[in-house]
Amino acid sequence: MKLHLLLSAAMMMLSASAKSVEPQLRGVSVESGDVYRDGYNAGKDAANDVWDDMGDDCANAFDFEDEAKKAGKKKGWNTDGRNWNEKAYNEGAREGMKTVVDEKEKECLHDDPEECIGLGEAASSTISYNYCNMFGSTSYTNYKKECRDVAVSQCKGGIYDKVKRNCGAPDTSTLKELQGKCSDTVDDLLGIPKSSKESSGSSSDRKDSCIDDKKPK
Repeated sequence: MKLHLLLSAAMMMLSASAKSVEPQLRGVSVESGDVYRDGYNAGKDAANDVWDDMGDDCANAFDFEDEAKKAGKKKGWNTDGRNWNEKAYNEGAREGMKTVVDEKEKECLHDDPEECIGLGEAASSTISYNYCNMFGSTSYTNYKKECRDVAVSQCKGGIYDKVKRNCGAPDTSTLKELQGKCSDTVDDLLGIPKSSKESSGSSSDRKDSCIDDKKPK
């Protein structure tokens, strides 16, 4: 009877001891933490470093995404990784960088339209000075697209006053032609390649020749 009780007690102790041992994946320590979150935090830190290196300047917001991607590529975060651990880390890092990029684009290009208005003013000034020959000839919500559209609208609205101030009021036809240059000029200032549909000797070239004839002698 005593032997039976001793055996029962021993079995109960072994069972309790087995339940107290938590399962653990091979090669991953309990202290390793959340791999995806570690990557996410590293990505945010890296993107913020890139933004600081760019001068913490909203004028660079259009280029920030590309520069952040370059930084992530240098760290190898653009790849899937060699195993589940690296894959989770890299996915987290990419998401962390994207979070910072979205925050800066929203802050610079959406919450305050000053940057977009300034871009439009620069575009309209470029068109005005070129037309009036003052300096000679020169050349996803998707906040960047919205900002560009605002800049083009601002350019079209400001071109009349600038041309009038610099070399006399343009007539309606000339004003329409000059306003038609706003979209391409904004893209030029942003470094966006012209549409592949454009070719040399296009209608825009013919418009330029007409405008030249109308310039004050």
